[in-house]
Amino acid sequence: MLSRKTSIANPHEQAMSDKLLEELNEGTLSGDATDEFLTIFKRDLMSKQLFNEDDRPIINGIVTGYLLQRRLVDAVSTCDARTVQALLQEMEAEHAEAALSHAVDQSLDTLLHLAVKKGSAEVITLLLEAGADPKPQR
Repeated sequence: MLSRKTSIANPHEQAMSDKLLEELNEGTLSGDATDEFLTIFKRDLMSKQLFNEDDRPIINGIVTGYLLQRRLVDAVSTCDARTVQALLQEMEAEHAEAALSHAVDQSLDTLLHLAVKKGSAEVITLLLEAGADPKPQR
């Protein structure tokens, strides 16, 4: 369970809000919580000294892609086409489209699998137009 962090070592470090901590502990993330998390994460990432500086955008891409994918899972699961469309646009802007074909659960289902199971033709169409692979490798 995550808890509020007070940093004596780095007083300039931004603590997470109660709302963000609550959502992280519940396993859900709203757009506002995701934005807050990414702001803190990106600032922290920029302050880190890495062995290979070329890893910085890769690390950022992994975390950003995962968060977008997590929010897409929630939107697809509730057949919220408007949110799916907005998140797909964010994913494209972040160049994280590869996450569309990644497994999102223990059954190795992709976002497209979830949309098909939910029977949402509108969400299925959005995912296919965004580049979701109907025949991903398992």
